[in-house]
Amino acid sequence: MLTELNKGIIRQGAVVNIAAAATATTLYQVSNNANQIGTKSFKLKKLMVRSNGSGDVWLSIGTGLGGAFLASYPAIRVLNNIDNEWQEVEIPNIEFFADMTGSIPVLPAGSLDIQAEVEEIG
Repeated sequence: MLTELNKGIIRQGAVVNIAAAATATTLYQVSNNANQIGTKSFKLKKLMVRSNGSGDVWLSIGTGLGGAFLASYPAIRVLNNIDNEWQEVEIPNIEFFADMTGSIPVLPAGSLDIQAEVEEIG
């Protein structure tokens, strides 16, 4: 009964395109509203990534933009021209209290399409 209080609502983020290297891009924005009570957070449950001819690249998931980017997970390898998908059992259970961002150190060509599915808590 008590564990039900820890359950959140599953939400899908928008499909985000990353077309530039070394630039952190917001992948999922935590819900925040001036009228809400308490703090919202979320846990990543599924990550879907499509490489659009960009070659095999490393994708870092974390928080912060620009020089303030801080990785929350070890970088994951995205394979070229393949739909890459990571499920809940393959993703470390980390709770985000700020917007989740993604960064690619080197992007030889093309771009990445990324969609996150999260469990929003609070």
